Amino acid sequence: EPVGDAEDAPQGDAETAVVAVESGANQKEALATQWKASAQATELRGRCQAVADRNDRKKSMRVGEASIDLPKNFKNLESGGGASNFTQLRLLLVRAAQSVIRNKMRMQAMIGQTTIFAVIIALVYPQIGTEGSGAAQDRNGVLFFVAANSLMAGLMGTLTTFANERSAFIRERRGGLYNLTPYFVAKFTVELPVAILSATIYIAIIYWAVGLQNDLKRFFIAVALSIAMTINANALGVCVGSLFKSIEVAMAVVPLFVLPLMLFSGFFVNSDNLPVYFKWVEKVSPIRYGFVGYARNEYEGLTFECPDGVTFGHPTCIYRTGEDVLEALAVPDDLSVLICLAVLYGMAGAFLLLAYGFLYRLGSARKKST
Repeated sequence: EPVGDAEDAPQGDAETAVVAVESGANQKEALATQWKASAQATELRGRCQAVADRNDRKKSMRVGEASIDLPKNFKNLESGGGASNFTQLRLLLVRAAQSVIRNKMRMQAMIGQTTIFAVIIALVYPQIGTEGSGAAQDRNGVLFFVAANSLMAGLMGTLTTFANERSAFIRERRGGLYNLTPYFVAKFTVELPVAILSATIYIAIIYWAVGLQNDLKRFFIAVALSIAMTINANALGVCVGSLFKSIEVAMAVVPLFVLPLMLFSGFFVNSDNLPVYFKWVEKVSPIRYGFVGYARNEYEGLTFECPDGVTFGHPTCIYRTGEDVLEALAVPDDLSVLICLAVLYGMAGAFLLLAYGFLYRLGSARKKST
């Protein structure tokens, strides 16, 4: 019997341990149930829910070091309970303006790039004058480069800037944070003065340093053409940036898109010699209308002189007037400066509408498509 008691002792201890564990688990479960039903737990859950609701209602839009707290009803626009378009526009204008003001490096880079390009052109073509055929050739080069660079540099600059905004725009739009129209208007309204300043500095340096016609009216027409080219570039940049799934692809596609516009601008290929099946490219090229507008503005009323000892008709003196150069470039008689300006600003409006449509598609697409 003593041996039997010794063998039964461990089994009794194990049963006691199991009972103790089950009792402890039951006590923990009972305590947890009691805590969940207590007033303290209810109050804590209420506080946590209030914080979560407040965070959902109040979105912080951060740009650099600045943040704008949006009103409580700024979300859930699709349900009809969001802020008005005016409120959204006001806050988005403030955010966009703060982005431009605080991001000084971007502004300095844009103005610096514009100034450097203008100075390079001024150094290459210093006071070209009106003597001989070379003066006309140099003018053609200047006018083409001004038009082409305005589009290319502006497009790449806008595309690079939009690359930094793209992910935030997609996230905010799909979250129903604001409508597209206020964002679109705010973006281009704030960027427009910067584009005007950049275009004015660019053409002001080139116009007077190169020695184009000393006429204030013609200078302001050149400024208007430069601004139109810059607006086209900005709109095209947003179009390309929102059309493709990644900015890397967009950056790779830009040269394929811009080079034909440059090729059929009327500078490299005479319009009279252009194949019929490429005529449509010429019609939709902003560089074409920019170049023709600059050429009309510069050559109309301009006279050339032959170098000393050279008579008219010599290879170095084949142009008497600017109209002769326009005829050699095959510029249509009905394509005046005003028409070029009207077409450029009309194309800018069309590109803005395309940009709006592509942004709408980008902000509304399902996440799996990105």
